[in-house]
Amino acid sequence: MLDANLKTQLKTYLEKLTRPIELVASVDDSAKSQELLALLNDVASLSARVTVIERRGDEQRKPSFSIGEPGKASGIRFAGIPMGHEFTSLVLALLQTGGHPIKLDDAVIQQIRELDGDYQFETYISLSCQNCPEVVQALNVMALINPRIRHVAIDGAVFQNEVEARQIMAVPTMFLNGCTFNGTSSITKTGTTGDYSVGGNVFTGICNIINNGSSYFLLGNVNPDIWNTDVTFSDNGSERLLPCWASPRSPPRLAHNEPMTGATQVIRFQRSRSVRFASTT
Repeated sequence: MLDANLKTQLKTYLEKLTRPIELVASVDDSAKSQELLALLNDVASLSARVTVIERRGDEQRKPSFSIGEPGKASGIRFAGIPMGHEFTSLVLALLQTGGHPIKLDDAVIQQIRELDGDYQFETYISLSCQNCPEVVQALNVMALINPRIRHVAIDGAVFQNEVEARQIMAVPTMFLNGCTFNGTSSITKTGTTGDYSVGGNVFTGICNIINNGSSYFLLGNVNPDIWNTDVTFSDNGSERLLPCWASPRSPPRLAHNEPMTGATQVIRFQRSRSVRFASTT
């Protein structure tokens, strides 16, 4: 799977590991699964600290694999085969899981560690995408710092059925679904590609949602999000902020016990507009 030159480079990096790691592969009999196993076995052959465990019949995407420490739940998973631009993401995940220092300010690490709630991120990527590794690596680091954060990077070329079902038009596309945010939260969109959430999130603390990007930011694409206290939507970018894009079958609530009405269940905010929905109104 890996050529001799790449193996030599990777072996040098893996010498920096200070603790053992496990690569737990979820596979079937497909050619892609065999390709993934070949990659993981090549990696394991370069360091005595790396072990490959093969699993079949579990509920994970196939082929996919997690990276973690023995006996501990893993928050990092790759669905597909992380080559191309994502090979760097794989190497960093191996090193950081294996004890190599994470290069973030202590204050930022502490903020991530203190995040309250359980977060499941899914990022759809392409191996030829130059912007995808930055997103993948940032979320992997968060999963390493905080055990309540999980992230899976999904190669859209391998999981085309999911790409079509979720109507993904560009990469990277990130999903954060079905979470409960118990404290004050601030969510800011940046970048040049559109982003949307399937929804199903509950916000119990004061919330700020901001679009600073140059493309749309859409919330509640399938299920409504619920805010049980004050929420402020601010569009400072050059495109639309679209909260509550849920179907009328289950009207989303912008504030406590205050359902939206209207045929489309959509509120559109144009550039440089800020609208605040208070729980007392």
